[in-house]
Formats: sequence, structure tokens, C-alpha cells
Amino acid sequence: ARIAREMHDDWTQRLAVLGIDAANLEHQVGDPKASLPLVQAMRKQLVRLADDVHALSRQLHPPLINDLGLEEALRSECASFTRREAITVNYRAESVPSLVPNNVALCLYRVAQESLRNLAKHAAVSEASIELIGAGSKLVLRVSDQGVGFDSESPHATPGIGLASIAERVNLVRGKLMIDSAPGCGTTIEAQVPLERAAT
Repeated sequence: ARIAREMHDDWTQRLAVLGIDAANLEHQVGDPKASLPLVQAMRKQLVRLADDVHALSRQLHPPLINDLGLEEALRSECASFTRREAITVNYRAESVPSLVPNNVALCLYRVAQESLRNLAKHAAVSEASIELIGAGSKLVLRVSDQGVGFDSESPHATPGIGLASIAERVNLVRGKLMIDSAPGCGTTIEAQVPLERAAT
């Protein structure tokens, strides 16, 4: 959390200032033909670097979970993903407890993020859905798409780094992970995490 705050409050601000300086420099260069393309490229790189640092600070310790709770943090993440990737995410939350243990909230938030990253890279879709459902003593997160899918039953199928990371996160909070996919039939990733046991 401390590193995330330092990145957000210090590094991104300093990068923003550099970006402004680069923009001002564009108007002051002597030989525009020679130097202007270099200055413009530098400014674009600074803007991208600032965006990456800001995104990393959120990934290290997403402040929205503390500020808004898991349900609204996921809603915000879905909206942000839709704007960034031009993939519509239909989000539904139902019977979510007002208080979710921190480790459970962070786990499911990360599972949603990684699942969305995976489908942006591989699913070839323009729409997906995320459901967060309170089911008695557990929380269920379901991420679905109707994209290209893969053969999850094949003995030769090996999980990528993203799916392996999701499985590890769910295992750490003693949850269950189910992946349902088939070529041409899309993919559904479902994480079921117990609330009582995970909170102890």
C-alpha cells in the first residue's frame, strides 16, 4: 500500500510535469523539421509511462476496494475496462454482503482483472459479462464470454500464466475455481470463495 501511494502521489505527478514540459518544448524548438518529431515522440512516451505507472499503483493496492467496497470497485473496473478495450462488460451484482473480508475482496478483484485481460487478448469478442453473487456463506464471481474458447479438457492443454495466477489466488483463500470452455463456444471462469473460513 505504501509503494502504491508513493507511485501515485509522487511518480505520476512528476511524470505529468515532464509531459507538460515536453508539450511546452514543442513550441520552442529551433528547427521544427529536425527536433519536433523527437519531442513529440518523447511526450507520447512520457504520457504512456505515466499511464502505466498509475495503472500499476492501482494494481498493487486498488484504493477503490477500501473506498467503495468490492461490489462498486468491480463496477468501476468493468467501466474502466470497457473504455480502455472497447469491449462492453455487462456487470451484475446480487446479494453481496456489505462487509467482505479484505483477502476475499482482493482475490476476487484480481480474478476479475486477470480474466478480463485474458479475454481482451484471446477471446476476440466485443462483449462479456461479470456476475458477483452472494450465495449464503460464499461469494461467487463468474466471468463469461462467447468468444473463441479453447479445449479445457484436452490432455495437451496447459493453462497460461493468467489462468495459473487466477488458480493460485483462489487456492490461497481456500476457494474453488471452475473453467468451462470449448473451441468456438466461449469461456466461463467461476470462482467460489468461502466467507467464514477465509476471514479467519
